[in-house]
Order: sequence, then structure tokens, then C-alpha cells
Amino acid sequence: MNKSVTNSKYIYSALHVALIAILSFSAQSFAASTYVLKNQTVADFDKNEKATALANSIYMTMQRQSSRRFLLNKHVADSSLLPAKLMHIAATNPWQSAPFMPIPQKDMACYYGVPSYKEPVKYDINTEPVTLEADTVYGDIDGNIVYNGNVQITQADNVLSTDRTTYKSKDQTLVSSGNTVYNAGAYTLQTSSPVRSKLDEQQTRLLDVSYQLNGSVASGKSSLIELDNKNSTLHMEDLRFSTCPAGDNSWTIAAGSVDIDKNSDFGSAKDAKLYVGDIPVFYFPYVSFPITSKRKSGLLYPSGSYSSQDGITFSQPIYFNIAPNYDMTFTPQVMGRRGLVLENELRYMPLVGSYGVLRTTYLPNDTSWQQREETGDSARYLIDLVHTSEFFKGDLKFNLDYQQVRSKDYSFIADIGGENLEVTDDHLKRSFKTTYDRENYNINLEVRKYQSLIPDYIVSSRPFSLMPRVEGEFASVYGPFLFSTKTQITRFESSSGSDYHNFDASRIHVEPALEYQILNTRGTTLSAVGKYFYTGYRQDNIEDLPLDIRRLGFNEIDDSVNRNLYMLSVRGKTTFERKILDLRHTQTLEPEFEYRYIPYKNQDNIVNYDTTDRQSDYYANFSYRNFMGIDRIADNNSITAGFTTRILDPHDRELYRMSVAQTYSIVPTRVTLNPNDSPKKYPRSPLSVNFNASPIEQLTIHGAMAYTNETNEISNYNAFLQYQSDSGYMGQISYRFAREGNRTYDNEKSVDLSQVGLQGRIPLGLNMNMVMASYYDLEQSNNIDFKVALSYEQCCYSATIMYEDYTQTNWDVLERKRDRVLGVQFELKGLGAFNISGDDDPKSTDTHLIPYFNPTSLNR
Repeated sequence: MNKSVTNSKYIYSALHVALIAILSFSAQSFAASTYVLKNQTVADFDKNEKATALANSIYMTMQRQSSRRFLLNKHVADSSLLPAKLMHIAATNPWQSAPFMPIPQKDMACYYGVPSYKEPVKYDINTEPVTLEADTVYGDIDGNIVYNGNVQITQADNVLSTDRTTYKSKDQTLVSSGNTVYNAGAYTLQTSSPVRSKLDEQQTRLLDVSYQLNGSVASGKSSLIELDNKNSTLHMEDLRFSTCPAGDNSWTIAAGSVDIDKNSDFGSAKDAKLYVGDIPVFYFPYVSFPITSKRKSGLLYPSGSYSSQDGITFSQPIYFNIAPNYDMTFTPQVMGRRGLVLENELRYMPLVGSYGVLRTTYLPNDTSWQQREETGDSARYLIDLVHTSEFFKGDLKFNLDYQQVRSKDYSFIADIGGENLEVTDDHLKRSFKTTYDRENYNINLEVRKYQSLIPDYIVSSRPFSLMPRVEGEFASVYGPFLFSTKTQITRFESSSGSDYHNFDASRIHVEPALEYQILNTRGTTLSAVGKYFYTGYRQDNIEDLPLDIRRLGFNEIDDSVNRNLYMLSVRGKTTFERKILDLRHTQTLEPEFEYRYIPYKNQDNIVNYDTTDRQSDYYANFSYRNFMGIDRIADNNSITAGFTTRILDPHDRELYRMSVAQTYSIVPTRVTLNPNDSPKKYPRSPLSVNFNASPIEQLTIHGAMAYTNETNEISNYNAFLQYQSDSGYMGQISYRFAREGNRTYDNEKSVDLSQVGLQGRIPLGLNMNMVMASYYDLEQSNNIDFKVALSYEQCCYSATIMYEDYTQTNWDVLERKRDRVLGVQFELKGLGAFNISGDDDPKSTDTHLIPYFNPTSLNR
């Protein structure tokens, strides 16, 4: 029998608000990052996972511009394209983000019996109709109505199911008895005790309640829930919460009482305990917690580890919510062999579009610092300020980047760390930069200085300060012509080192260019470019030129130089393709060439301010710049030829790509980086080869090589191979080599760079995994970095033990030293973790020195 009861929506509203209040205590803090699909079983998961992968693959294909143009072609009427057209329509509509990510297959067993998550429906609780269904209903003369048998009250997507409900009109009460279950899509509530509500006072009382966050392992119980909907308050007693499955009491949070006021941003709990098994390990007489997204000051989760250099390390972050647009994290840290370390991070946003971070680290007395006798005390510090201000919708930007350690503290980063620091050639950067960016032009102004992180007697060269540098670029298209120009004005100043005190210089560079598109049709392009280079130098105080620069042959420096050069080039490319294998795969052949001419001009009278050599690779062959920077523009009378070949699958995703290129100089280049360098007389550049492949989804391959014909030697190459299975196995091997690409510590002589890297992840069964990473220098027989970690995971907790052994450089005496770290991470899922100092993710293959990286580059 169906019957609509107007007053029933009040009790439903009361229950709904009560449950929202209950779950606001825990949902934001303890919700798992996964959810169960409705009616999904473990057996169905693999099918769903493969279907999802196929859908994602199709979606990425349909996102391509070529696919969109094809689908919008009104002449295409093949009915077989209907699904693709529908996917195109779906792709152009906005997507709504799901609240959780799909469950990893390894965690499926943890979700057995968990109700599926459903996106809550937004509605007005006072106007949305309420439907009541029951097997029987009867009433009496006093206005009492009894609903009996399979009673179900529904409002929108919220359903209250119970055995019996009695409505008493005299005192406006509603009592539900028997087995009562309330499902709100995002959570489920169950009790076998009577649920009593006073409708006129909008108060509800529930006893012996069990609750479950749908799609999550988070659940709990409460002996009493009292809701006052009129005053928007909630009171709970004997509350228990855990993310462990039913029957698993690995850890539990218990609170004697919890009070929540919806008019406030925070709730409170009294007599709170954390149990591990049946043993209480933490006790909090009073806890205040947020019930909204508003931040609150308090303790964050601690971290610790053991290091051979620092001893036992323990840190306890403390968070301060200063204002809505200001907050601070203060972290006192104790290092067994260094003493107290005080770290602070202040985040601020004084204005819209203006924000920054100030980080400081201070050691009042580092007892292990080797330079404390030389400097007179043991105090050390680091200042790191990063600020950004944006105006005019981001077109105008101001960026400040300031970093400083104590003077002559060369080993601070190696000893203490500096995760967010930007280090350039062993120097900390300090810069202020202004950028104005428009569609056809941009203007930049930068002031930059450096602080050296190595002693003066070790420095072979120091970067010049930019005081300041002004840059501008402009580009515009006129029919088949593209006109562009680049302008740069720079004032260089020498640093304040012992041998760098007076020498400075000014440079102005103007580079207009005109490109003509001769041909652009059916995969074939042909263009011609003309460029003009003007560079003017004013080099003051030549007599103060540092000795280390003079040793490179800069003995005939002019105080005023005007360099005028030009370039003419022609570049062409075409694409051929054919069907191969099963006639569904496509192979392309893309030959290209470029001719360049730049006349010779002796530039030994110009100091190298910010110019270095460029490593030879495929892309460098098609560039007129033999050097990185504009202090050297090499003469060029050469032809570059190369080709790229690809194999595409039926969905036009790259499976293989190989590129080969080489440059032939009609007249050998005579310009060198330094006057003492010998010019290259051999007409051919190294033969450059790049290779990328992914024949199956789990396997990726990368390789690059430069082969020198003159000496019949490989000048540099690198290789990479990685296999990652669906079951969690991952293996990676990498190798890099560069002839005379490294230096020794003892006499700084050049040696070959020859380094190998290994990474792996192995599921051991019984919820255990092992990861490892190792990097070794074969030429110098040096273990660069080695890491191994063993992790154990259950549904509601995980533990990881990690060991790492890596190389540090002691710049004070120019020698290697080793640091060995041992740490344990313990996590109560959905609650928090005790972390390892200096390692945010010990379960990954990231190491202290080298993060995980896959260089394979394919259009997938």
C-alpha cells in the first residue's frame, strides 16, 4: 500500500541533517581514495578495468584534432561511425569529477560487503516530495497512524527502511522500531533500537547506531546520537571510528562524547583514545576538529629516521592558521649529531593574484659543522623566498626568487637539505623578474645575482650577474611571411669573489628575421629564412679580467666591439606513408633537409658571459646555434640531412619512432668557444640517432647516440628499457655515456661519464612489496645512490622500512662522503602516518638524488 504523509518529511529532514553532521566529523578526513562500483564483484573487476582502459584509449583518440575534423565532416555518413560521433559529442561537453578513484585490484578484498557509492542528488529538503510505502497502515480516533511491514520513506535519493513507524499527532512524535536502515548514497546508517523524533521541536534521538561511508572502508558505531535540527546541533556518545573492515580491530578511534554545532566551523570531542588492537596508545582529553573546509591550527604528523651523518632525526610540524590568506608551518627538528634545527614555512596571499612562500632553516649550534672553527661559531641558516604577483589577467607578472645561506657555508644543502632550492652551476640564484606577455609580443626584465656554494680555490669560473637584462620579442604573420625580432640588452657584473671584483660589461643584441613559406601542402613544406644579427659590447676594466678567463686565451679583449652577421637558410620536409603488417598499421618516412649560411667573423675579442658548448643530438643538427648563448655565433656553410620513420597502430598511436640526422660543412667552422680551443676541421658532425618504442603497453624503450666519424667513436649515448606488468612488477635499466663528460675530484682531469641505473618493484605476496633503485658510476667505481624498501599493506594500515646509501660532496675539502639513512613509515589509512624524514614516498623508486624518470617520448 502507498500513502503520502506530509509530516513524514520532517523526521526525514531531521535524520538527513543528523547524518550529514555525523559524517562531517569524518568524511573529509577519513574518506578512502576509492569507491565500489554499484553491484560490482571481485570477479567483475578485471572486466571493468579492461573496459575502462579501452574507453580511455578511445577517448584519447577522439580528442585529437584530426579525429574531430573527420567526425564533423558532413560528407561522412557511414553508420558505423555513430558510436564515435556520440563519443565526440560527449567529449565536447563538460565532465564532472568523480569523488573517488577506482579501487586498485589488490584492495578489492577490503571492500567486500561495502555498499556502493552514489553521487548525492542536490535538492531542497523543504520542497522535495516525500513518499512513504508500507505493507499495512491504520489509524485511530486520536490521530495516531501506524505503518507496518517493509516501511520505506523516500526523498530524492535518500531512503529510510524500517519494520514499523508510528506517528502520534497529539505530541507530534514519530517512532520507528525494528531494524532501521538509512541510505543516503554517500553513507549508510543502521540501528535496531527505536528512532524517536519530536517533529515540532525538530529533535531526533538514535541509539546503538552503526554507520558506513559508502564506497569506503571507513565505518563506526555510536551508542547515542541526539540531533537538534532547530538549533543545528549534534551530540554523540561512545563514538568509534576505523577504516578497517568489519571484524578487523587493527586500530580504532574512540571518543566518550562528540558535539557539533552546524553554526560553527569546528566540533569537539572529549575523552578521545587511539587503540591499536585492544591497546590504547594515545589519549586526548579534548580534541577540536573542523567540520568544514576551514583550516585549524594544531599538530601535524611527525617524521623521523636514522642517518650515519646526522644520527637519529625527529621532527614535529606545528601548523598555525593565522588568517584565511596567511598560514605558517613551524617544524622543530632534532638531529642527534647536529642539535636543534628550526624550520619555518610562511605562505601568504595579501592580494588577489599576489602570493608567495618564505622558508627559513636555522641551526643555532651545529656541532658537526667542519667550518665552525674557521667562522668562529656554529650557527647556520637558509633563507628561501619565492613571490609572484600577477596583473591584467596574468599578462603582467612580477617574480622574486631569493635564496641565501651563511657566507662560506658551502655544504649546507648537502648537510641539511634544500628541497625547493634552484642551484645553477653550484651557485644559488637570486633574481627579480618582470614579464609582460601579449599575443604578438612580450617584454622581460630581470635582475639576477648568485651566491657560490664552492670555495674560491676550487672555482674554475663564476657566472656573471645580470644587472639588469631586458628582453623583447615580437612576431607577426603577413600572408606567407612571418616576421619576428628579438632584442636583448644586458649589463654583466662580476661577482664579489677574490678574483672577481671590478670587471663588468654591457651587451646589446638585435635579431630580426623574415621567414617565407614557399610550399605547405599534403605533408610537404618548404621555407626560406633570413636573419640579421647585431651585437654590441662595451667591456670595461679589461685589466681586471679574472685570471681563470685569461687562461682560456682571452688576451686580446677590446673594450668596444660591434659584431654584424647574417644568416640565410632553406628548410624542407615531406612525409610518405604505407600500410604494413596486417594492413592496419602505418609506416611513415619523413625526410628533411636544411641549408644554412653564416659568414665567418673572429670573435676572440669577446668574453664568454653566458655561452657554453652545445651537445650534439638530432635536434641540434637542425639549429644554426653551435653554442648555447649569443656571445658566439659560429660561421656556417653547411647542409643537414635527416629522416624520421614511425610505425603507427590502427588508432594512429606511435609504436616506434627513429630519427637520424647529420650535418656536412661545405667549409669547416672556424669559430671556437674559447681562443685556446682548436677549430674543427672535419666536415661532418657526429651522426645523431634517436629511438623510441613501445611495442606493447607494458614495455617502453628509449635510446640516443652520437657517433663521430672522424675518430670512429661513439661520443655519447644513452639507453633505457622499462617493463611494467599489470600485476605490479616493474623493472627498469638505464645507461648513459659521454666521452670526457665528467671530472675527478683529485686533479679535476676529464674522464668518461659511464653510469648505469637499475630500478625495480616486486610484489612478494602476503601483501608485501619490495622496491629498489641503484645508480653506479662505472668509470670512477662509485656508488652514486642505492635504495631498497620493503612495505606491508593491509586494508587499514601499512608499514614500510627503507634503507638508502648515497654520495654527498664535501666542498670544504673537495671529497666524497657517504650518508646512510634508515627509516620506518607507519600509516593508519584514513587517519595519518609517521613519515621518514626527507622522504615523502619511501614506497617509490625515487631516491635522494635521482627521481623516477621515463624518457620515452611517443605520441600515444
